Amino acid sequence: MVRRLEKGSYEFVVKEYSLHRGIGVHKAIESEKFMVVGHSWTIRFYPDGEGVDAFNAGDASLYISLKSDSTVWCFHEFYIVDQSGKGNHFCRKSGENNEQPFSCLVGSCMMSGYLHFIDKACLESYVKDDCIIISVKIRVFNSHIQMLPLIKVPPSSNIGTDLGKLLEGKRGPPGDVFFKIATDGESIGAHKSVLAARSPVFRSLLSNDHAHRPPHEIVIRDVESRVFKAMLWFMYTGTLPEEEGEREGDLSSEHSIVDESLMGKMLAAANQYKLKRLKEICESCLMNRISKESVTYLLHLAYTYRATQLEAACVKFQAQAEFGNIIYMMFSINNKGFLISICLI
Repeated sequence: MVRRLEKGSYEFVVKEYSLHRGIGVHKAIESEKFMVVGHSWTIRFYPDGEGVDAFNAGDASLYISLKSDSTVWCFHEFYIVDQSGKGNHFCRKSGENNEQPFSCLVGSCMMSGYLHFIDKACLESYVKDDCIIISVKIRVFNSHIQMLPLIKVPPSSNIGTDLGKLLEGKRGPPGDVFFKIATDGESIGAHKSVLAARSPVFRSLLSNDHAHRPPHEIVIRDVESRVFKAMLWFMYTGTLPEEEGEREGDLSSEHSIVDESLMGKMLAAANQYKLKRLKEICESCLMNRISKESVTYLLHLAYTYRATQLEAACVKFQAQAEFGNIIYMMFSINNKGFLISICLI
């Protein structure tokens, strides 16, 4: 998931302002609807304050109101424009005075702004030709799922092809270490030097004295042959076997398919043998398959195999799926740090 900060602005001219003096508390002048970064908004200006506290303090109130039926994270800046041309605009920005730096608006007609925006006496100095000009700049976090090419990037040299032929026994010396897969008894040959260079786990395993007595066979008890061969292919070539990638397909909503998926097992193997790049590829693949049906099981995979990127993606997906309860809970306890970590990562 990619999250971008997009921005836009709008200018609202309040004409015949003198007719709105003394309009009364809770009475708003509202702009027409306008679109900013894909969402519909209005500006609501309360000359006598949106509440009794503002009215008694002699302050005007100003808000933006979300008109789209959506959930929006936004920053905003309000300006009362200096019409003299001197540039002395009155400005209030979200996040000033230790306030929450952003607003979360959930559903249509929710507002964000200032109850005590500007002293009405000060506001009068910005009136010209019986008009006030209110400008707002809005920055919104928008997100989208970015599907990334995952399997087999064309290599810049033929080293991967050559090493693949070495693994297949079509070129170079035969393997000097053999792995017996306990689940089906299949024996798979490989080369100690390649494995030791690619994986610290294999390097440690093959450095033991008994591993130097050829031909040596190591029993693999917790990885099935299809996964182990795909992992070896990646260690030699830097890619996954094309036929395995095509066989994998998309994850469905069935729990068994998530559990039995090649990428889930490849993630486990990559974690076990400390293959960082392979683990990142598996995480990326699984992140692109997060859905309401699979998120719980993918989160379990992430916790089990310490897949931090997949874990973060699942947590954000769950947070967005349950936005209402989570948002109000977080605001009630003023948990700013965790809120930012979920929404800005």
